[in-house]
Amino acid sequence: MKQTIQAQEKELKRIFSDDYLFRIPTYQRPYAWTNEQAGDLLDDLLTALGDDDGEPLDEVAPYFLGSIVLIKDPLRPEADVVDGQQRLTTLTILIAILRDMSPDPTAATALHRYICEAGNKFEGTKDRFRLTLRDRDSVFFRDRLQEMNALALLVEETGSLSDSQECVRANALLFKRRLEEMTPDRRDRLAMFLAQRCFLVVVSASDREAA
Repeated sequence: MKQTIQAQEKELKRIFSDDYLFRIPTYQRPYAWTNEQAGDLLDDLLTALGDDDGEPLDEVAPYFLGSIVLIKDPLRPEADVVDGQQRLTTLTILIAILRDMSPDPTAATALHRYICEAGNKFEGTKDRFRLTLRDRDSVFFRDRLQEMNALALLVEETGSLSDSQECVRANALLFKRRLEEMTPDRRDRLAMFLAQRCFLVVVSASDREAA
């Protein structure tokens, strides 16, 4: 099979869509971003968004979040993440907190679609989360963050956690504190900015050697 490498710039709404099912391979290091990196990301996003909430969103300058490297068959959504785990995981945490803090059920459901691909019982398909962490952390990440309204469970978590799980929880609580300082409308604008005006370069390789 011929090795192939493709690179495309994509909005986050296309990254967190049915086009991709991200998996963190077992050979990757655990999630390790601390409050410092997560806080810097949020600060950068808010700076890029600006303070003028009356400005049409399509006139806000696009924000580039870097690149991710995947091993992916171009005809299938499954993608092993070679580089970019920290950003994909942190962005998923941020979207999940925005979702669970939304007072609008319709908005919360819309945000959940960036986290979970909806199943269809008439087609015999089940819900599938768009990002699956390494085996040791995947169940925790699903039950304490990706599921709808999981924030309350994460806040009350008292069990023994791995280092990566502690990082997930700490960053989720940081985002919760920071977002509580905003109005619901401001949080919605941040979510729209993420979906529409934030971009990643997706580098897709046909196999690990090419990646």
